[in-house]
Amino acid sequence: MTYVQVNGIGKYTGTMSANYVAIGAKSLANVKINNITDKTYTGSAYLPVPIVRHSGSTLTDGTDYTFVIQNSQGQAVVPLDAGTYRVVITGMGSFTGTKRVSFMITPIDVAAADVSGVEESYQYNGSEITPVPIVKAIVGGVEQTLIENIDYVLSYANNINAGTATVTVIGQGNFTGEAPKTFTIKRKGCNVKSLWASQHDVGKVLFKWTKESSFNPAGWQVKFRTKKIGSGSWSGWTEKFFSKDTYLYWCTVPVNYVVEIHAKSKGDSTYSTGIITTPAGGKYQAMKTVYVKDVAKNVRVDSVTLKVGKSVKLKPDYEYPVKDYKKRPKLYPTQALWDLDAAGKSMLTITKPDGSVYAGGMIDGVATIKGENVGTTNLICRAPNGRTKVIKVTVTA
Repeated sequence: MTYVQVNGIGKYTGTMSANYVAIGAKSLANVKINNITDKTYTGSAYLPVPIVRHSGSTLTDGTDYTFVIQNSQGQAVVPLDAGTYRVVITGMGSFTGTKRVSFMITPIDVAAADVSGVEESYQYNGSEITPVPIVKAIVGGVEQTLIENIDYVLSYANNINAGTATVTVIGQGNFTGEAPKTFTIKRKGCNVKSLWASQHDVGKVLFKWTKESSFNPAGWQVKFRTKKIGSGSWSGWTEKFFSKDTYLYWCTVPVNYVVEIHAKSKGDSTYSTGIITTPAGGKYQAMKTVYVKDVAKNVRVDSVTLKVGKSVKLKPDYEYPVKDYKKRPKLYPTQALWDLDAAGKSMLTITKPDGSVYAGGMIDGVATIKGENVGTTNLICRAPNGRTKVIKVTVTA
């Protein structure tokens, strides 16, 4: 299609214009376009120059046609970023019509990128662990450090509890694909520094635990089971959950039962079985079994005779753990049947008949009877549960 404009001169004035098709004009519909191909993003402009051929002859830009590069919205652009573009060729001179050829600048796959800066393991802290990797990729033959939220975004999975976690680099913009990187979340033991249980009333056992000083728990999990002394069958596990600021629990246990307790920081996906003697990541810390007895009644002696100024230590009854005492008992530790604290100190209170505390009744945390004055008196051993036992004390010169 050709445009002509006629301007009047001399006796004629005015202007007239019209489009016409030159006789013998050729349509671009039948031309072949070469040299327009897709290209991977390089960070530089990509300006493909078309080679236009008609009937075996190569046409000339500016004589037979003109061309422009447009984006997908039809705007003339200099192609740089990943996306779809098109070359629009328009005939001129002996050629008419328009020919369009599309091409793409393809994004770089981050699967081949170098992802670094993620440690092999991190310490569990009860919160999401979000390491930020350094991502490098070859762009146009040169290694470049990519920019988060422009070239890629990060996604995390299983990154709170102990186990294997993943951070995934997800390409965007001029980058595509995914590059996952795994790391391990570890626990320092089970983060229970100490675990203690003691009977404080008939049918009541107090569980207490402490944490490692540098550990910030999300909460705590405690499980326990019971069985009747002399019986070989344990009950099923009972599990309790507590907030991070709770460090004790009162458990109801019948008299003449034994209770076994375990504790761990909240969040583990697996549980231990049996008694754990060595703390391990993801498992419970085991507690020694506690025998629930009428504790004050188990003070070994009923009467004491001693000289003035001398002392006699009161010893609780002991027995071997129920499941083991018939089998080579020397191999197993004994278990106190009355109240001792976590340090093995007595929790009895020794009082005089008038109710006042007997000053000689506790030496270095050990229940002790000390001869004060010659004569006979009855001292009262009182357990934390309020139960008592009277011991007749005779002091001689």
